[in-house]
Amino acid sequence: MLFVSMLLPVCMIIFGIVFMKRPPAKINNIYGYKTRMSMQNGETWRFAHLYSGRLMLIFGLVSAVITVIILIYTVMHMPDNIADIGTALSLAQIMPFLLVIPLTESALKRRFDSNGNMRK
Repeated sequence: MLFVSMLLPVCMIIFGIVFMKRPPAKINNIYGYKTRMSMQNGETWRFAHLYSGRLMLIFGLVSAVITVIILIYTVMHMPDNIADIGTALSLAQIMPFLLVIPLTESALKRRFDSNGNMRK
């Protein structure tokens, strides 16, 4: 159950590190944080990857720690409920993963205008 419950947090951590350290160099339709705003130009592309990468790393680390704590507690005190708890954790982890999108889009809109030009 620990392995399955850690899949999303570990993926978030890995993608967070990759987006921060080695974001896709060029705007493309295959890989990366792809929204209309992020694909405006090179600056918006880089900013979106750095910002979303940082969020994914933080959310992934927090989710991983919470998941491990809850699963250890469950195994020690409610072992018969491990499957239900693991399922609930996996579903709950989707929320911070999806939250990355509106938070990144909001940051892009604060930093750039609708044409992708940096605000002054």
